[in-house]
Amino acid sequence: MEKKSNFIKEAYTELVEKTTWPKWDDLQSNTVTVASSSVLIALVIFAADKFFEFGVDSYFELFK
Repeated sequence: MEKKSNFIKEAYTELVEKTTWPKWDDLQSNTVTVASSSVLIALVIFAADKFFEFGVDSYFELFK
């Protein structure tokens, strides 16, 4: 039981005293960057999917 309580104390000390947390402005900026990048990548994948869908549909239309 002593090992578990020692682990919890050390983990708490690590999180509170030894960890450098980012500033709020940095978090907001990074969140906007990640969100906008995710949307951009999703749009690129969507466009590529539609392009290949059109190509495959056109290819099979030739053999109807």
